[in-house]
Amino acid sequence: MAVTNLQELLNNKQSGLIALQLARFLPIRTGLRLSDILAGRIARRADLPLVQGIRANQWVVGRESLSSQDLDFATRDTLHHMARAMFLLFHHLHRPDSFWKFIAPCPAILDELLEDHHRKKGVIIAGVHLAYYDVFAQTALPRSRKILALATPQANPAIEWQHQLRRRIGVEILPTSYEAIREAIRMIQNCGIVIAGIDYPLRESKYRSIFFNHPAYLPVHHIYLALKTKAPILLVAAIAQEDGLVKFLASDYIEMRSFPDHQQEILYNTELILRIAEDFISQVPHQWAMFHPVWPDILDNVPGTNGASNA
Repeated sequence: MAVTNLQELLNNKQSGLIALQLARFLPIRTGLRLSDILAGRIARRADLPLVQGIRANQWVVGRESLSSQDLDFATRDTLHHMARAMFLLFHHLHRPDSFWKFIAPCPAILDELLEDHHRKKGVIIAGVHLAYYDVFAQTALPRSRKILALATPQANPAIEWQHQLRRRIGVEILPTSYEAIREAIRMIQNCGIVIAGIDYPLRESKYRSIFFNHPAYLPVHHIYLALKTKAPILLVAAIAQEDGLVKFLASDYIEMRSFPDHQQEILYNTELILRIAEDFISQVPHQWAMFHPVWPDILDNVPGTNGASNA
């Protein structure tokens, strides 16, 4: 069976445990080298939806100025970071203290969150899918508070295995639904933390938000929760530096702005958060580990795809 996704290695409990054990005992240099080999092989499979999705997203992030050859490099580099992040996560998972050896000093706002000295109210953590995000989840989330993560409703064995890793640190995970939103409101009102991803495509969304100058159907439930509960949003991401250390990025606490018109209110605040997310992604565009096409309407225009120019 062809590997069509880096996480297909985790498609069931048995294969996941094998991958986890291999990464645990492999020397870091060997594990990273094997990760690069796997990523390179996948990158050459231009027919895979995974590869096509990364190419399309990288083209938009690159301001639609990248050639087919540029996109080949961007896709390969993105897959390298995805594979390396997965290996590093698995390698250190059984050694929680060792995570900190390859993490750069945290922003003060995350130190505050980690030490639980923040304001005595709930907070919404909005996550950007840069490749090393799960390293952030394993280290910078406080263990002393209740944490609920709202997950994409489209579950599969690979996603469920990822959820199991997050549950190890005490995170409750619920597929996004009306019931889950109600539970998230209760969590915030009881000074808990709610986590939500903001940059994955959500076809059933009623709102098209501008993201990298293009309209996209993206989640808005974090905005709804913030407006409903008056809780602030903290936008976070994790990236690899040139020195090999993982650096956490964090915004300030962001308060929502109210408008009489509900649709304007949702779109204004969604795009407020997305503009900060654009800045995070633009710092390291090839580390944006989003392989679902965020802008499916532009797929046929991407250089190197059928019907598109290779120039």
